[in-house]
Amino acid sequence: MLCAVFNGYFRSGTTLFWNILRLSNPDADVFYEPFHTELFVHLSLRQENPLDPLHQLPVFNTYFKYPDFISKLRKYFPNYDQPFPLHPDLTFKYLNLFNELPNKVILQANRLHFLYDEISTNFPNCKIIHIIRHPLDIYLSIITIHKKYYSHLSLGQVFYTDDIFRWIYSRFGLPKLTDSRRDLIFNDFLAKILSCWIIANYHALLITQDNYNILVIRYEDLITKKEIVSQKVFNFCNINFDISCVTLKSQKIHKYNKALEEKCKLLIDFLGLAELFNFINSKVKYF
Repeated sequence: MLCAVFNGYFRSGTTLFWNILRLSNPDADVFYEPFHTELFVHLSLRQENPLDPLHQLPVFNTYFKYPDFISKLRKYFPNYDQPFPLHPDLTFKYLNLFNELPNKVILQANRLHFLYDEISTNFPNCKIIHIIRHPLDIYLSIITIHKKYYSHLSLGQVFYTDDIFRWIYSRFGLPKLTDSRRDLIFNDFLAKILSCWIIANYHALLITQDNYNILVIRYEDLITKKEIVSQKVFNFCNINFDISCVTLKSQKIHKYNKALEEKCKLLIDFLGLAELFNFINSKVKYF
């Protein structure tokens, strides 16, 4: 049965959440990134080498637990053609495959920001936990990962930033850009990260206002207020969340400097996204 979905933008600590959840709940099926656009490529690669090269963890092992489960997922996978699923009917059929499994099922996702209402409606017993992290820490984290692991790719290819930015720009018409500004923004990585982060989190947090099945957790609180967050998660969804299962020594917050923060604020105004950002900031208090 599908009992919880943990969702957050890339580099927001979702893999850390997945690892804590799987270690804290050995009797549950905890699935890693079921909406990954290259899920089935990763599953084919992990058959030979179960360790994910970035995290050095067996992140996809749970998919191999049930015979024919992967072939069923392949049939209803809802976002072959776009970075975020937006087909409610197909997404329901896909999620229902997890819901029909015999064990308690927990999903760790990165791409469900626009479907919280539909998930709550179709799976009323499923709790949603939205994970959010400061956008500048995400920006710096992606740059670090690019240098360390993916220098053979362009920066915009890492964590699909270019694809997501183009999709959001095409789908929502945001950020609103004049012709003279378009080339500048399309070539500024921080501007693209901010655009994707703001629009995805705005839509997610807008739904949380009137939905008691959704809990918002800041990544920063997970690192600095471990016991409080652990208890909050358990009280909300009755799922064990023992942070002591993992080491947090390498987890850092707020690595950016004042100059980068000022650039961030200027870019948000320049992109015409100040109103959306201010709504997010009223919920999570980053600036």
